Amino acid sequence: MRELTKITASNLERIMHCAGSLRFDGVIRFDQSDDAKDGDLFEELLVSMYQGNPLERSKTGAIFTKEMHIHANRMLPHIPANSISQFECNWVTQSGVNMNNRLDFFSIDEAINTLYITDVKFGYGIVEVKENWQLIDYAIGVVINLKRAFSKIVFTIVQPRPHHEDGPVRPWTITYKELLAYKDQIEARVLELKNGNTELVTGNHCRYCKAGDSFVCPAKNKAFNNAVGVVMTEIKQDYLTEQDISDLLDLYEKVKNTFKIQEKSLAELAKHRLKSGKLIPNYTTVDSYGHTKWNPEATIEAIEAVTGCSPKVEDKMSPSDFAGTFGLPEMLIKGLTHRPYNGTNLKRKNAGAVADEVFKNNTKKEGI
Repeated sequence: MRELTKITASNLERIMHCAGSLRFDGVIRFDQSDDAKDGDLFEELLVSMYQGNPLERSKTGAIFTKEMHIHANRMLPHIPANSISQFECNWVTQSGVNMNNRLDFFSIDEAINTLYITDVKFGYGIVEVKENWQLIDYAIGVVINLKRAFSKIVFTIVQPRPHHEDGPVRPWTITYKELLAYKDQIEARVLELKNGNTELVTGNHCRYCKAGDSFVCPAKNKAFNNAVGVVMTEIKQDYLTEQDISDLLDLYEKVKNTFKIQEKSLAELAKHRLKSGKLIPNYTTVDSYGHTKWNPEATIEAIEAVTGCSPKVEDKMSPSDFAGTFGLPEMLIKGLTHRPYNGTNLKRKNAGAVADEVFKNNTKKEGI
């Protein structure tokens, strides 16, 4: 493991729980995932819209998708007024490690001496706001760079695509005293790592670790194999005490989480291999789309003008209910709707069927 000199905010969540990615530095390549690239694009689009100068395409030349535009328009009203965007809020720990941060948005309400940190996410993996170390790191950086304390700090995650019971905009508030306590935890953890702590610890943070995705992490592999052993072990239910039942339920909850993380890691690895032209026997990738939704500009008046029918009952009908109620052809409302793109899924498929489908597609292109 190389000497620890720098930690980025996006890696802090994992590092606070496990030294894994630091231990494997130089052993595997930590390439940016497609989801991360899409997240950067969405952030760039939203920031440009907030600044009143919306970009037609990314500064890297990449094109913003229609879905990115739809969600950016939805989320724009949730960015606090007078926010400062793309703020570099780097700071240095007492042990000399650079904490490199660039937050999406922050604002200050001077009347109540409150700092607002807003972070934008675009992926489908749920990001929780409570005790989010990336956001905590941002707040510490702002406090140190501005050289001022705040009565309260309000963190907000803006994540438009995945469903969350608290909605796409999720806040969490802490006091300044609590922020200082979190800083102490970061200082203590960084000092441990500087002193050579390379302990590998499995948990929910594994889903963000490329060491796990690459299957070079012994702790994650061991946890998975142990989970398999637990599942395959015969349980003599007649001899279980009430405490045994409680302990086993807790154990099976951990097993389920381990299986879920390992399955996702394997699926992501398979999709990456397939995308790079490799063949995974019996598996292929398919694009996933959500249910048909009205476009943001499809007001009730616009729908009535196009179709001659009103979609309003107590609230605006869904496109499918509307089409079914009035017997309208799909093509008539197609320009008023869209199906949100949910990313790429891995699908098990017979290898022969895949080959036949590829052959049919090729012969159609060639006119055979």
